[in-house]
Amino acid sequence: RSAFHSLHFLLFFPLVLWLTWALRRNPLARNLTLLAASYYFYMSFHAAYGLLIFTMTGIDFLVAGRIAASDNSKARRAWLTISVVSNLGMLGLFKYYNFFVDNLAAAAGSSAAPHHSLALPLGISFFTFEALSYTIDVYRGHLVPTKSVLKFYLFISFFPRMVAGPIIR
Repeated sequence: RSAFHSLHFLLFFPLVLWLTWALRRNPLARNLTLLAASYYFYMSFHAAYGLLIFTMTGIDFLVAGRIAASDNSKARRAWLTISVVSNLGMLGLFKYYNFFVDNLAAAAGSSAAPHHSLALPLGISFFTFEALSYTIDVYRGHLVPTKSVLKFYLFISFFPRMVAGPIIR
């Protein structure tokens, strides 16, 4: 695991810094390395959640592009709704699933209901609100969406900011 206070992270972080410095003249290679490092860091807590952040980031990248391309206010609002519902729905699922299942079991009189407990993904609140901030800013016309999938994925998943913030535009 790559917790900030672990030996693993103490080896991982200097390696990423060195690679970033070594690739400073090749922005594409540097960004790909940072993206790979960010996903490695994120997935070191729970590998399956790499797919979660990858999928949610992809949805928001596509939605922002559709919002910007649409001149119909109803369509723009519908695309924004997709972003809000998918992001908050996923956040709500992971944050409250265990709570609701445990309370439903308690209400039914079972103290030890068998269920699959969901572990909270690292930084889920951060990347959810970072992505929502982006799509809302595109919707409001404060931002033109990026055309670079790589830069957007790196913006959402950049590991030093993922767990510490702040959420930025």
